[in-house]
Amino acid sequence: MNQLLLIPIVAFAKLLTLVLRVSGRGSGTALPGYLVGKYCPFALGALVKQIPTIIAITGTNGKTTSQTMLSAMLEPVAGVKVLRNKAGANLSQGILSELLKQSNALGRLDVTHAILEVEEATLPRIAALLQPQVIAVTNLYRDQLDAYGEIDRTEKLIRDGIAQCPQAQVVTNGDDPRTARLTQGLPNATYFVSLAEEYSRFCPTKVGCTDGRLAVKGWRLLKFTSMTI
Repeated sequence: MNQLLLIPIVAFAKLLTLVLRVSGRGSGTALPGYLVGKYCPFALGALVKQIPTIIAITGTNGKTTSQTMLSAMLEPVAGVKVLRNKAGANLSQGILSELLKQSNALGRLDVTHAILEVEEATLPRIAALLQPQVIAVTNLYRDQLDAYGEIDRTEKLIRDGIAQCPQAQVVTNGDDPRTARLTQGLPNATYFVSLAEEYSRFCPTKVGCTDGRLAVKGWRLLKFTSMTI
């Protein structure tokens, strides 16, 4: 039933995107998804169920870069068709707008993988619907204090999103105690990424650190020794 209802919804979204572009009032990266999400909330779930493999990338910095690099690696593989929100619209309305845009007239998606950049506060809101097979976390820094508050809240938002996807494999920055502890107590298989010692010796060691300076257990100051790239 939901699949049939997607047909007029997709038609509306594509028409609205065309009107926005022709009128010069936007590119349709947010408004179609906002309206569809508000009045037809089932649409997001109906679309993501069609995608065999979903990879969600979140964190403060590097989401778009990581998405672009991963897409460049997967797209040349035979039989792999990648969908991604390359415009950087990483809120729920932006993700839904991209899915609607990529759908055909029958509301079907012809893709094998979706690599989705997801804003930190958006992850816990849509994680249960997305149910990604992989969640990648780049890093945690202070950002948009008016929206997120302190870094502790951002960490909690991401952890809450991961907790809704117990089957997801988590790939995260192993050099940062905050990102490294995101899955503690959760059943998720976790893989840590770190810069090898032979490369880290070429990186500057006298770098000022303004975020997450205290160890997560206790109040010891963290000493910077290397960085992850």
